[in-house]
Amino acid sequence: MGTSELPEGPSPEVQTDSLSVRIEYLFAEAQRLTGRRPTYEEVAGAINARAGEQTISSAYVWQLRNGKKDNPTRRHLQALADYFGVGPAYFFDEDPLLAVSSSLAARLNHLFDTVHPASGPYSNAFVSAELTSKPEVYQGGSLSPVALARLRNSPNARVSVQILSALAKFFGVRPEYFTDDAVAQATDRELQLAGALRDNKVRQVAMRSGPMTSDDVIGVLMETISKLQQNENT
Repeated sequence: MGTSELPEGPSPEVQTDSLSVRIEYLFAEAQRLTGRRPTYEEVAGAINARAGEQTISSAYVWQLRNGKKDNPTRRHLQALADYFGVGPAYFFDEDPLLAVSSSLAARLNHLFDTVHPASGPYSNAFVSAELTSKPEVYQGGSLSPVALARLRNSPNARVSVQILSALAKFFGVRPEYFTDDAVAQATDRELQLAGALRDNKVRQVAMRSGPMTSDDVIGVLMETISKLQQNENT
């Protein structure tokens, strides 16, 4: 079974006394990660926007959260899991919180820190809106700001290949960046060089070095970066 699919058939493992507690935990975690608790209207609105149709109402989200309803469909649970950035198994397993590796979260945060316009890093809300509003570009790999915040900050996140591919496309790196150490190291070096070329001091040194091969340019830039960093630390 894929990580983004719910099991077929009835789901007796979903207990009525634990479902509302688990949903409340997701709301509380969203508040911890983003500084505010999403409203029922926001949750339902994001789910319906992603589905392109009316899938769930804010009233029904409230009823599930407060234990007034205990009959969610697999589609409802899938949608809630996607919104909050957890695997659907969250609602079934005795210990449902499935970990994303610390290296993956660190690499995603590194992209936020290094790939951005001059005005500063992108917000979770901006990236979420970009992915959601352009399904033809990102192949439907959208996620809510809450799910993105969880992916960046929580060891209890779950992510699909589709989402990683969409994030990779947004930041202009290969999807393997998140899972392959060699690709990540090479990409980080390229990102460092790209950032250095935006630095006037580094660019001036490179221009004064005269005609060079690409390998020479990289060597000079890396040496210049190292020297500038040493000067800043002294």
